[in-house]
Amino acid sequence: MENQIKLIFIILCVFLGFVLQSKAQKTDKEFLITATSVGNVALGMSMQDAIRISKQKYNVEEIENGFLASLEGENLFYFSIKRQDDKVGFIEVYSPKFHTKDGMKIGLDISEAIKGKNIRMGFDGLSGEEYLAPDEFQVPNERFYESLCLFYVSSNVDELLGDYGSSDNEESTYRYKTNGKISKILIYYWN
Repeated sequence: MENQIKLIFIILCVFLGFVLQSKAQKTDKEFLITATSVGNVALGMSMQDAIRISKQKYNVEEIENGFLASLEGENLFYFSIKRQDDKVGFIEVYSPKFHTKDGMKIGLDISEAIKGKNIRMGFDGLSGEEYLAPDEFQVPNERFYESLCLFYVSSNVDELLGDYGSSDNEESTYRYKTNGKISKILIYYWN
């Protein structure tokens, strides 16, 4: 009888382990940022599908030509079309719940985000903001890029973090200060 109880206990523990692992993988994918997606919303997905899928998990409201997904009062992400084809072409992430497979997320210090990596910093002339542009998050095409995933940064210092004069390209550099944090993440079709 004692051996049967031990066997049942072991079987329950193994089953519970599988259940927890499956739940962890589902939760991780639900909040995963890739080069072309945020959770279950991806570039190129029809807007109707993106809205339907988002409404299954989040509060979704239409704002400024797009849709804002939120949960329990926290703004999570915004998505909209970028082209005229009714497909998701732009996603902006606001919540630290979403992260890349290696942990890049809103609020992460630049020094932690670049640890062990060679990441370029760029300057967005339209917004006047700076961003990190890891190569693995840029999807190239024959001319330039099909899509971009940029990690915008901010700091308490009222000056640029990047040393753009040290680069051949005045809009990007590998030399920059690391005293800032990731403040938003944009994923969008380039053209």
